[in-house]
Amino acid sequence: MNAAELDAATNPVAARADQRIGTRSLALYALPNVPHSLALLPVINFVPAFYADERALPLALVGLMLFLTRITDIFTDPIIGIWSDCLRTRIGRRKPFILAGLPIICASVWFVFVPPAEAGLMALFGGLFFIYLGFTIVDLPYNAWGAELSNDYDERSRISAWRGAAGSVGTLAALSIPLLLQSLGQPGTGTALFWMALFFVIAQPAAFLLTIMRLPESAPADLNETPQPFVQSLRMTLSNGPFVRLLIATTLIIAAMTIGATLNLLMFKHVIGAQEAFPVAIFLQNIAALIGIPLWTMVARRRGKHGAMAAAAAWIALCLAGSFLWGRGDAIGFSATMIALGLGLGGLLFLAQALTADVTDKDLLETGRERTATYYAVLGMGTKAAIAVGVLLGTSVPALTGFQPSDPVHSAGSLLGVRAVYAFAGLPLMIAAIWLLWHYPLTRAAQEELRAAIAARRAKP
Repeated sequence: MNAAELDAATNPVAARADQRIGTRSLALYALPNVPHSLALLPVINFVPAFYADERALPLALVGLMLFLTRITDIFTDPIIGIWSDCLRTRIGRRKPFILAGLPIICASVWFVFVPPAEAGLMALFGGLFFIYLGFTIVDLPYNAWGAELSNDYDERSRISAWRGAAGSVGTLAALSIPLLLQSLGQPGTGTALFWMALFFVIAQPAAFLLTIMRLPESAPADLNETPQPFVQSLRMTLSNGPFVRLLIATTLIIAAMTIGATLNLLMFKHVIGAQEAFPVAIFLQNIAALIGIPLWTMVARRRGKHGAMAAAAAWIALCLAGSFLWGRGDAIGFSATMIALGLGLGGLLFLAQALTADVTDKDLLETGRERTATYYAVLGMGTKAAIAVGVLLGTSVPALTGFQPSDPVHSAGSLLGVRAVYAFAGLPLMIAAIWLLWHYPLTRAAQEELRAAIAARRAKP
Protein backbone atom coordinates (compact mmCIF):
# COMPACT_ATOMS: atom_id res chain seq x y z
CA MET A 1 0.00 0.00 0.00
CA ASN A 2 1.51 3.34 -1.03
CA ALA A 3 1.25 6.56 0.94
CA ALA A 4 -1.74 7.84 -1.02
CA GLU A 5 -3.66 4.61 -0.41
CA LEU A 6 -2.74 4.60 3.30
CA ASP A 7 -4.14 8.13 3.53
CA ALA A 8 -7.25 6.93 1.70
CA ALA A 9 -7.83 4.17 4.21
CA THR A 10 -7.54 6.38 7.29
CA ASN A 11 -9.17 9.70 6.31
CA PRO A 12 -12.74 10.34 5.10
CA VAL A 13 -11.57 13.22 2.91
CA ALA A 14 -8.10 13.23 1.32
CA ALA A 15 -5.90 15.36 -0.92
CA ARG A 16 -6.27 15.00 -4.67
CA ALA A 17 -3.76 13.01 -6.71
CA ASP A 18 -1.81 14.39 -9.63
CA GLN A 19 0.19 11.18 -9.90
CA ARG A 20 -0.87 7.64 -10.82
CA ILE A 21 -3.63 6.25 -8.60
CA GLY A 22 -3.04 2.86 -6.95
CA THR A 23 -4.82 -0.23 -8.21
CA ARG A 24 -6.49 -0.79 -4.84
CA SER A 25 -8.13 2.64 -4.91
CA LEU A 26 -9.26 2.17 -8.51
CA ALA A 27 -10.75 -1.24 -7.70
CA LEU A 28 -12.58 0.15 -4.67
CA TYR A 29 -14.01 3.01 -6.70
CA ALA A 30 -15.08 0.81 -9.63
CA LEU A 31 -16.58 -2.01 -7.54
CA PRO A 32 -20.13 -0.58 -7.13
CA ASN A 33 -20.48 -0.29 -10.90
CA VAL A 34 -20.48 -4.10 -11.20
CA PRO A 35 -23.98 -4.67 -9.75
CA HIS A 36 -25.25 -1.46 -11.41
CA SER A 37 -25.76 -3.31 -14.67
CA LEU A 38 -28.05 -5.86 -13.02
CA ALA A 39 -30.63 -3.06 -13.01
CA LEU A 40 -29.67 -0.67 -15.80
CA LEU A 41 -29.23 -3.14 -18.66
CA PRO A 42 -32.58 -4.95 -18.22
CA VAL A 43 -34.56 -1.70 -18.22
CA ILE A 44 -33.61 -1.20 -21.87
CA ASN A 45 -33.03 -4.74 -23.12
CA PHE A 46 -35.55 -6.84 -21.17
CA VAL A 47 -38.26 -4.75 -19.52
CA PRO A 48 -39.94 -3.42 -22.73
CA ALA A 49 -40.11 -6.90 -24.26
CA PHE A 50 -41.28 -8.44 -20.94
CA TYR A 51 -44.19 -6.05 -20.48
CA ALA A 52 -45.15 -6.15 -24.17
CA ASP A 53 -44.84 -9.92 -24.64
CA GLU A 54 -45.55 -11.59 -21.29
CA ARG A 55 -47.88 -8.92 -19.87
CA ALA A 56 -49.46 -8.22 -23.31
CA LEU A 57 -49.24 -4.44 -22.92
CA PRO A 58 -49.03 -2.41 -26.17
CA LEU A 59 -45.38 -1.94 -27.11
CA ALA A 60 -45.88 1.71 -28.07
CA LEU A 61 -47.43 2.48 -24.67
CA VAL A 62 -44.64 0.65 -22.84
CA GLY A 63 -42.19 2.80 -24.76
CA LEU A 64 -44.21 5.89 -23.85
CA MET A 65 -43.96 5.00 -20.14
CA LEU A 66 -40.19 4.69 -20.45
CA PHE A 67 -40.08 8.01 -22.31
CA LEU A 68 -42.21 9.87 -19.77
CA THR A 69 -40.29 8.59 -16.75
CA ARG A 70 -36.99 9.58 -18.35
CA ILE A 71 -38.31 13.05 -19.13
CA THR A 72 -39.68 13.63 -15.61
CA ASP A 73 -36.41 12.32 -14.15
CA ILE A 74 -34.43 14.94 -16.06
CA PHE A 75 -35.64 17.74 -13.80
CA THR A 76 -34.17 16.13 -10.67
CA ASP A 77 -30.64 16.00 -12.08
CA PRO A 78 -29.60 19.67 -11.64
CA ILE A 79 -31.12 19.77 -8.15
CA ILE A 80 -29.10 16.76 -6.98
CA GLY A 81 -25.96 17.89 -8.81
CA ILE A 82 -25.88 21.44 -7.43
CA TRP A 83 -26.88 20.26 -3.96
CA SER A 84 -24.07 17.68 -3.95
CA ASP A 85 -21.51 20.30 -5.00
CA CYS A 86 -22.57 22.59 -2.15
CA LEU A 87 -22.88 20.00 0.61
CA ARG A 88 -20.14 19.77 3.25
CA THR A 89 -20.11 16.92 5.81
CA ARG A 90 -17.49 15.04 7.80
CA ILE A 91 -17.60 12.09 5.39
CA GLY A 92 -17.62 14.29 2.28
CA ARG A 93 -20.18 15.76 -0.09
CA ARG A 94 -20.81 12.70 -2.30
CA LYS A 95 -21.28 9.79 0.10
CA PRO A 96 -24.43 11.06 1.90
CA PHE A 97 -26.38 11.10 -1.38
CA ILE A 98 -25.30 7.57 -2.25
CA LEU A 99 -26.47 6.30 1.14
CA ALA A 100 -29.82 8.08 0.71
CA GLY A 101 -30.45 6.76 -2.80
CA LEU A 102 -29.69 3.07 -2.30
CA PRO A 103 -32.98 2.10 -0.56
CA ILE A 104 -35.00 3.85 -3.28
CA ILE A 105 -33.20 1.98 -6.05
CA CYS A 106 -33.49 -1.43 -4.44
CA ALA A 107 -37.21 -1.17 -3.66
CA SER A 108 -38.18 0.15 -7.10
CA VAL A 109 -36.03 -2.35 -9.03
CA TRP A 110 -37.77 -5.19 -7.23
CA PHE A 111 -41.20 -3.72 -7.99
CA VAL A 112 -40.55 -3.28 -11.73
CA PHE A 113 -38.65 -6.54 -12.30
CA VAL A 114 -40.95 -8.70 -10.14
CA PRO A 115 -44.29 -6.92 -10.56
CA PRO A 116 -47.54 -8.04 -8.95
CA ALA A 117 -50.00 -9.80 -11.24
CA GLU A 118 -52.27 -6.76 -11.51
CA ALA A 119 -49.48 -4.32 -12.42
CA GLY A 120 -50.25 -2.34 -15.57
CA LEU A 121 -48.99 0.76 -17.34
CA MET A 122 -49.37 3.13 -14.39
CA ALA A 123 -47.58 0.73 -12.06
CA LEU A 124 -44.79 0.47 -14.62
CA PHE A 125 -44.60 4.27 -14.80
CA GLY A 126 -44.38 4.63 -11.02
CA GLY A 127 -41.76 1.92 -10.62
CA LEU A 128 -39.57 3.30 -13.40
CA PHE A 129 -39.87 6.82 -12.00
CA PHE A 130 -38.41 5.73 -8.67
CA ILE A 131 -35.72 3.61 -10.32
CA TYR A 132 -34.50 6.64 -12.23
CA LEU A 133 -34.85 8.95 -9.22
CA GLY A 134 -32.77 6.59 -7.10
CA PHE A 135 -30.08 6.27 -9.74
CA THR A 136 -29.95 10.07 -10.08
CA ILE A 137 -29.37 10.46 -6.35
CA VAL A 138 -26.61 7.82 -6.42
CA ASP A 139 -24.95 8.17 -9.82
CA LEU A 140 -24.28 11.90 -10.01
CA PRO A 141 -22.26 12.02 -6.77
CA TYR A 142 -20.60 8.71 -7.66
CA ASN A 143 -19.43 9.99 -11.05
CA ALA A 144 -18.25 13.29 -9.54
CA TRP A 145 -16.35 11.36 -6.87
CA GLY A 146 -14.39 9.54 -9.58
CA ALA A 147 -13.69 12.69 -11.60
CA GLU A 148 -12.24 14.33 -8.50
CA LEU A 149 -9.81 11.51 -7.68
CA SER A 150 -7.18 12.98 -10.06
CA ASN A 151 -6.36 16.14 -12.00
CA ASP A 152 -4.33 14.34 -14.69
CA TYR A 153 -5.68 14.11 -18.28
CA ASP A 154 -4.72 10.47 -18.87
CA GLU A 155 -5.36 9.35 -15.29
CA ARG A 156 -8.96 10.51 -15.64
CA SER A 157 -9.27 8.21 -18.65
CA ARG A 158 -7.90 5.38 -16.52
CA ILE A 159 -10.40 6.03 -13.71
CA SER A 160 -13.32 6.12 -16.15
CA ALA A 161 -12.00 3.01 -17.91
CA TRP A 162 -11.94 1.07 -14.65
CA ARG A 163 -15.49 2.15 -13.90
CA GLY A 164 -16.56 1.21 -17.43
CA ALA A 165 -14.82 -2.16 -17.19
CA ALA A 166 -16.59 -2.87 -13.90
CA GLY A 167 -19.88 -2.03 -15.59
CA SER A 168 -19.06 -4.48 -18.38
CA VAL A 169 -18.31 -7.20 -15.84
CA GLY A 170 -21.67 -6.50 -14.23
CA THR A 171 -23.36 -6.62 -17.60
CA LEU A 172 -21.78 -10.00 -18.28
CA ALA A 173 -23.00 -11.20 -14.90
CA ALA A 174 -26.51 -9.96 -15.71
CA LEU A 175 -26.49 -11.63 -19.11
CA SER A 176 -25.18 -14.90 -17.72
CA ILE A 177 -28.39 -15.25 -15.71
CA PRO A 178 -30.73 -15.92 -18.69
CA LEU A 179 -28.05 -18.16 -20.24
CA LEU A 180 -27.82 -20.22 -17.06
CA LEU A 181 -31.59 -20.39 -16.69
CA GLN A 182 -31.92 -21.46 -20.31
CA SER A 183 -29.41 -24.28 -19.76
CA LEU A 184 -31.42 -25.39 -16.70
CA GLY A 185 -34.62 -25.52 -18.72
CA GLN A 186 -36.12 -22.38 -17.18
CA PRO A 187 -36.22 -19.86 -20.04
CA GLY A 188 -38.34 -16.73 -19.99
CA THR A 189 -37.75 -13.05 -19.51
CA GLY A 190 -39.78 -12.92 -16.29
CA THR A 191 -37.68 -15.60 -14.60
CA ALA A 192 -34.47 -13.85 -15.64
CA LEU A 193 -35.71 -10.51 -14.30
CA PHE A 194 -36.51 -12.12 -10.93
CA TRP A 195 -32.96 -13.39 -10.46
CA MET A 196 -31.41 -10.14 -11.71
CA ALA A 197 -33.47 -8.21 -9.17
CA LEU A 198 -32.55 -10.59 -6.35
CA PHE A 199 -28.81 -10.34 -7.01
CA PHE A 200 -29.04 -6.56 -7.41
CA VAL A 201 -30.76 -5.81 -4.10
CA ILE A 202 -28.08 -7.84 -2.30
CA ALA A 203 -24.93 -6.87 -4.20
CA GLN A 204 -25.47 -3.15 -4.86
CA PRO A 205 -25.74 -2.00 -1.22
CA ALA A 206 -22.90 -4.30 -0.16
CA ALA A 207 -20.53 -2.95 -2.84
CA PHE A 208 -21.28 0.70 -2.13
CA LEU A 209 -20.94 0.29 1.63
CA LEU A 210 -17.49 -1.26 1.22
CA THR A 211 -16.36 1.58 -1.05
CA ILE A 212 -17.78 4.27 1.22
CA MET A 213 -16.00 2.81 4.24
CA ARG A 214 -12.61 2.30 2.58
CA LEU A 215 -12.19 5.02 -0.07
CA PRO A 216 -12.19 8.75 0.79
CA GLU A 217 -13.42 11.58 -1.35
CA SER A 218 -11.04 14.25 -2.55
CA ALA A 219 -11.20 17.54 -0.68
CA PRO A 220 -13.12 20.29 -2.55
CA ALA A 221 -10.84 22.37 -4.79
CA ASP A 222 -12.89 25.58 -4.90
CA LEU A 223 -11.01 28.83 -5.40
CA ASN A 224 -14.15 30.81 -4.53
CA GLU A 225 -16.39 29.70 -1.65
CA THR A 226 -19.14 32.26 -2.32
CA PRO A 227 -22.47 30.44 -2.90
CA GLN A 228 -23.84 30.62 -6.44
CA PRO A 229 -27.59 30.83 -7.17
CA PHE A 230 -29.20 27.78 -8.78
CA VAL A 231 -30.11 29.40 -12.10
CA GLN A 232 -26.74 31.13 -12.41
CA SER A 233 -24.97 27.82 -11.79
CA LEU A 234 -26.85 26.17 -14.65
CA ARG A 235 -26.27 29.17 -16.90
CA MET A 236 -22.52 29.06 -16.28
CA THR A 237 -22.46 25.34 -17.05
CA LEU A 238 -24.19 25.85 -20.38
CA SER A 239 -21.84 28.71 -21.28
CA ASN A 240 -18.88 26.31 -21.23
CA GLY A 241 -18.27 25.85 -24.97
CA PRO A 242 -16.35 22.53 -24.91
CA PHE A 243 -18.91 21.04 -22.54
CA VAL A 244 -21.87 22.05 -24.71
CA ARG A 245 -20.21 20.42 -27.72
CA LEU A 246 -19.57 17.26 -25.70
CA LEU A 247 -23.11 17.29 -24.32
CA ILE A 248 -24.71 17.48 -27.76
CA ALA A 249 -22.44 14.81 -29.21
CA THR A 250 -23.04 12.42 -26.31
CA THR A 251 -26.80 12.96 -26.46
CA LEU A 252 -26.89 12.19 -30.18
CA ILE A 253 -24.80 9.03 -29.77
CA ILE A 254 -26.85 7.68 -26.87
CA ALA A 255 -30.13 8.31 -28.70
CA ALA A 256 -28.88 6.46 -31.76
CA MET A 257 -27.63 3.51 -29.73
CA THR A 258 -30.79 3.27 -27.63
CA ILE A 259 -32.93 2.76 -30.73
CA GLY A 260 -30.99 -0.42 -31.45
CA ALA A 261 -30.82 -1.56 -27.82
CA THR A 262 -34.60 -1.29 -27.50
CA LEU A 263 -35.09 -3.51 -30.56
CA ASN A 264 -32.34 -6.09 -29.95
CA LEU A 265 -34.52 -8.79 -28.44
CA LEU A 266 -37.40 -8.12 -30.84
CA MET A 267 -35.02 -8.35 -33.81
CA PHE A 268 -33.82 -11.77 -32.71
CA LYS A 269 -37.30 -13.07 -31.96
CA HIS A 270 -39.37 -11.73 -34.84
CA VAL A 271 -36.96 -10.75 -37.65
CA ILE A 272 -34.12 -13.26 -37.33
CA GLY A 273 -36.31 -15.98 -35.84
CA ALA A 274 -33.76 -17.09 -33.25
CA GLN A 275 -34.73 -15.71 -29.83
CA GLU A 276 -32.55 -18.32 -28.13
CA ALA A 277 -29.46 -16.70 -29.72
CA PHE A 278 -30.10 -13.31 -28.10
CA PRO A 279 -28.60 -14.01 -24.64
CA VAL A 280 -25.45 -15.49 -26.20
CA ALA A 281 -25.05 -12.62 -28.68
CA ILE A 282 -25.47 -9.84 -26.14
CA PHE A 283 -23.19 -11.71 -23.70
CA LEU A 284 -20.44 -11.88 -26.33
CA GLN A 285 -21.11 -8.25 -27.28
CA ASN A 286 -20.28 -7.19 -23.75
CA ILE A 287 -17.15 -9.33 -23.70
CA ALA A 288 -16.14 -7.41 -26.82
CA ALA A 289 -16.92 -4.14 -25.01
CA LEU A 290 -14.71 -5.19 -22.11
CA ILE A 291 -11.91 -6.06 -24.54
CA GLY A 292 -12.42 -2.72 -26.27
CA ILE A 293 -11.85 -0.62 -23.14
CA PRO A 294 -8.03 -0.99 -23.02
CA LEU A 295 -7.89 -0.61 -26.81
CA TRP A 296 -9.76 2.70 -26.72
CA THR A 297 -7.66 3.81 -23.75
CA MET A 298 -4.56 3.39 -25.92
CA VAL A 299 -6.23 5.30 -28.77
CA ALA A 300 -7.11 8.09 -26.33
CA ARG A 301 -3.49 8.37 -25.21
CA ARG A 302 -2.32 8.70 -28.82
CA ARG A 303 -5.13 10.72 -30.42
CA GLY A 304 -6.85 12.34 -27.47
CA LYS A 305 -10.08 11.31 -25.79
CA HIS A 306 -12.24 13.24 -28.25
CA GLY A 307 -10.63 11.53 -31.25
CA ALA A 308 -11.07 8.11 -29.66
CA MET A 309 -14.73 8.81 -28.92
CA ALA A 310 -15.36 9.95 -32.51
CA ALA A 311 -13.71 6.79 -33.85
CA ALA A 312 -15.79 4.59 -31.52
CA ALA A 313 -18.99 6.29 -32.69
CA ALA A 314 -18.02 5.79 -36.34
CA TRP A 315 -17.41 2.09 -35.73
CA ILE A 316 -20.81 1.67 -34.09
CA ALA A 317 -22.54 3.50 -36.95
CA LEU A 318 -20.95 1.14 -39.48
CA CYS A 319 -22.06 -1.90 -37.49
CA LEU A 320 -25.64 -0.66 -37.18
CA ALA A 321 -25.87 0.00 -40.91
CA GLY A 322 -24.38 -3.41 -41.65
CA SER A 323 -27.09 -5.13 -39.61
CA PHE A 324 -29.58 -4.46 -42.42
CA LEU A 325 -27.91 -7.25 -44.40
CA TRP A 326 -29.37 -9.89 -42.12
CA GLY A 327 -32.88 -11.35 -42.18
CA ARG A 328 -34.72 -14.56 -41.36
CA GLY A 329 -32.36 -17.35 -40.35
CA ASP A 330 -29.23 -15.16 -40.25
CA ALA A 331 -28.57 -15.63 -36.54
CA ILE A 332 -24.82 -16.04 -36.98
CA GLY A 333 -24.41 -12.96 -39.17
CA PHE A 334 -26.59 -10.72 -37.01
CA SER A 335 -24.87 -11.96 -33.84
CA ALA A 336 -21.45 -11.26 -35.35
CA THR A 337 -22.53 -7.69 -36.17
CA MET A 338 -23.74 -7.17 -32.60
CA ILE A 339 -20.47 -8.50 -31.21
CA ALA A 340 -18.43 -6.23 -33.48
CA LEU A 341 -20.54 -3.29 -32.31
CA GLY A 342 -19.48 -4.14 -28.77
CA LEU A 343 -15.89 -3.10 -29.51
CA GLY A 344 -17.07 0.46 -30.14
CA LEU A 345 -19.37 0.35 -27.15
CA GLY A 346 -16.32 -0.24 -24.96
CA GLY A 347 -14.99 3.22 -25.82
CA LEU A 348 -18.24 5.02 -25.19
CA LEU A 349 -18.50 3.40 -21.75
CA PHE A 350 -15.90 5.75 -20.33
CA LEU A 351 -14.71 8.44 -22.75
CA ALA A 352 -17.63 10.85 -22.30
CA GLN A 353 -17.23 10.64 -18.52
CA ALA A 354 -13.48 11.31 -18.75
CA LEU A 355 -13.99 14.28 -21.06
CA THR A 356 -16.54 15.76 -18.65
CA ALA A 357 -13.93 15.69 -15.89
CA ASP A 358 -11.68 17.84 -18.09
CA VAL A 359 -14.25 20.53 -18.85
CA THR A 360 -14.72 21.18 -15.13
CA ASP A 361 -11.15 22.54 -15.07
CA LYS A 362 -12.17 25.33 -17.45
CA ASP A 363 -15.10 26.14 -15.19
CA LEU A 364 -12.92 26.09 -12.06
CA LEU A 365 -10.48 28.58 -13.60
CA GLU A 366 -13.21 30.93 -14.82
CA THR A 367 -15.61 30.82 -11.85
CA GLY A 368 -13.40 29.67 -8.98
CA ARG A 369 -15.88 26.91 -8.16
CA GLU A 370 -15.55 23.15 -8.52
CA ARG A 371 -18.99 22.05 -9.72
CA THR A 372 -18.24 18.54 -10.92
CA ALA A 373 -21.60 17.04 -9.96
CA THR A 374 -23.43 19.89 -11.69
CA TYR A 375 -21.65 19.07 -14.95
CA TYR A 376 -22.45 15.39 -14.60
CA ALA A 377 -26.04 16.36 -13.82
CA VAL A 378 -26.39 18.29 -17.07
CA LEU A 379 -24.68 15.47 -18.96
CA GLY A 380 -27.11 13.11 -17.25
CA MET A 381 -30.03 15.25 -18.37
CA GLY A 382 -28.85 14.95 -21.96
CA THR A 383 -28.26 11.22 -21.62
CA LYS A 384 -31.69 10.59 -20.12
CA ALA A 385 -33.39 12.68 -22.78
CA ALA A 386 -31.47 10.72 -25.39
CA ILE A 387 -32.53 7.38 -23.91
CA ALA A 388 -36.13 8.56 -23.72
CA VAL A 389 -36.11 9.65 -27.37
CA GLY A 390 -34.30 6.48 -28.44
CA VAL A 391 -36.79 4.22 -26.66
CA LEU A 392 -39.71 6.23 -28.05
CA LEU A 393 -38.37 5.98 -31.61
CA GLY A 394 -37.44 2.33 -31.22
CA THR A 395 -40.93 1.39 -30.05
CA SER A 396 -43.21 3.82 -31.88
CA VAL A 397 -41.72 3.97 -35.38
CA PRO A 398 -41.91 0.18 -35.95
CA ALA A 399 -45.49 0.35 -34.65
CA LEU A 400 -46.29 2.77 -37.49
CA THR A 401 -45.50 -0.04 -39.94
CA GLY A 402 -48.03 -2.29 -38.19
CA PHE A 403 -45.55 -4.16 -36.00
CA GLN A 404 -46.85 -5.33 -32.60
CA PRO A 405 -44.78 -8.03 -30.84
CA SER A 406 -47.80 -9.86 -29.39
CA ASP A 407 -49.39 -10.39 -32.84
CA PRO A 408 -49.31 -14.07 -33.89
CA VAL A 409 -48.29 -13.22 -37.47
CA HIS A 410 -46.22 -10.32 -38.84
CA SER A 411 -46.33 -8.97 -42.38
CA ALA A 412 -43.18 -8.69 -44.48
CA GLY A 413 -43.59 -4.91 -44.51
CA SER A 414 -43.73 -4.63 -40.73
CA LEU A 415 -40.60 -6.77 -40.32
CA LEU A 416 -38.79 -4.72 -42.96
CA GLY A 417 -39.73 -1.62 -41.00
CA VAL A 418 -38.17 -3.01 -37.84
CA ARG A 419 -34.95 -3.84 -39.71
CA ALA A 420 -34.76 -0.38 -41.27
CA VAL A 421 -35.35 1.43 -37.97
CA TYR A 422 -32.70 -0.70 -36.25
CA ALA A 423 -30.08 -0.13 -38.93
CA PHE A 424 -30.62 3.42 -40.18
CA ALA A 425 -32.70 5.53 -37.78
CA GLY A 426 -29.67 6.51 -35.71
CA LEU A 427 -27.20 7.18 -38.54
CA PRO A 428 -27.88 10.93 -38.99
CA LEU A 429 -27.43 11.39 -35.24
CA MET A 430 -24.13 9.50 -35.27
CA ILE A 431 -22.75 11.49 -38.20
CA ALA A 432 -23.54 14.81 -36.49
CA ALA A 433 -21.91 13.60 -33.25
CA ILE A 434 -18.74 12.49 -35.03
CA TRP A 435 -18.37 15.92 -36.64
CA LEU A 436 -18.79 17.67 -33.27
CA LEU A 437 -16.18 15.47 -31.59
CA TRP A 438 -13.68 15.77 -34.42
CA HIS A 439 -13.55 19.54 -33.86
CA TYR A 440 -13.45 19.34 -30.05
CA PRO A 441 -11.15 22.09 -28.66
CA LEU A 442 -10.17 20.85 -25.17
CA THR A 443 -7.21 18.64 -26.05
CA ARG A 444 -4.54 17.24 -23.71
CA ALA A 445 -2.34 20.31 -24.25
CA ALA A 446 -5.25 22.67 -23.55
CA GLN A 447 -6.15 20.81 -20.35
CA GLU A 448 -2.55 20.92 -19.13
CA GLU A 449 -2.54 24.69 -19.68
CA LEU A 450 -5.72 24.96 -17.62
CA ARG A 451 -4.22 22.97 -14.74
CA ALA A 452 -1.09 25.14 -14.80
CA ALA A 453 -3.21 28.30 -14.68
CA ILE A 454 -5.28 26.91 -11.79
CA ALA A 455 -2.11 26.03 -9.87
CA ALA A 456 -0.71 29.53 -10.46
CA ARG A 457 -3.92 31.15 -9.25
CA ARG A 458 -3.98 28.95 -6.17
CA ALA A 459 -0.36 29.86 -5.38
CA LYS A 460 -1.13 33.58 -5.26
CA PRO A 461 -1.31 34.92 -1.68
